[in-house]
Formats: sequence, C-alpha cells, structure tokens
Amino acid sequence: MASTIPVFFLFVASTWALHTVNMTNNCGFGIPTLDQIPSITLATGSQSYTNGTVQAGAFLNTGYCGPNGGNCTTVDIAMNDTYSTVVVDLIPTHVFSVPVGFTYFNGCDGAGVSCLTADCVNAIRDPPETSGIVTCTASGVRGVRF
Repeated sequence: MASTIPVFFLFVASTWALHTVNMTNNCGFGIPTLDQIPSITLATGSQSYTNGTVQAGAFLNTGYCGPNGGNCTTVDIAMNDTYSTVVVDLIPTHVFSVPVGFTYFNGCDGAGVSCLTADCVNAIRDPPETSGIVTCTASGVRGVRF
C-alpha cells in the first residue's frame, strides 16, 4: 500500500518580465508564507505574488517559525529576467519542519527536487554547498510547483 506524505507546494510562474508565486498547503495545518528579507511578508495563504523580480523565501508557518522562515523548512526563490534559482534551505537558523518539493513547469519542465525527510540530500545545509540548487535559464514562461 502506497503512503502519501502531505507536502507544502509552491507554484512560481514567469511571463516575460513578471514572475508569479502561488503557494499550496497540502499538510492540513499552518499558513503558507512568502517573505522577503528583512521579514517583509509578500503573501500568505493562497494569495499570489507577482513582480518583475522575486527574491524571497517560502515556508509553511506552523506557529514555530521565526522571521524569514527561521526554525522551519524554507524554499529560497530568486527570479529575474535572465534566470531563476530555487533551493530548499536548511542552513541554520532553518530546520526541517515539513516535507517540501518543487518542479519547474512552462520552462525547464521536470527540473526540481523534493525534501521529504530531515535527512534529505536535496537541501542546502551549509552556504558553500550547491547540491539541491535548481537553476532555470529558459526564456519566456517559467514556473515552479512546490
């Protein structure tokens, strides 16, 4: 019998110079949050966020998360006109709190990673690490499912 792990999903789409972030919570608890440093909340819940450049962290605020997703699993997003990078961030002060995953669509289709357990290999735990960083240089529409 296959088991299903509830995962916090984030959708990021880009059309020309605009990039859109949509968040989906399949965990049944917490509030999806998109923060820009220094702790500027760009979107919560099912709100979308659209801008020409996106530099933010998405996390499921379980009530124990600190500013910018501290103490929680965070997905860092950087999107501009020439490239996009997305990575699961477990660099302290971030810690594994919920399963997350993302996949690009409408450009770089299928590229992505998931982090379903605390010992996943697809997350960055130390700033010099590059494993788990997924870059998309496709022009036109870009998106990421989380």
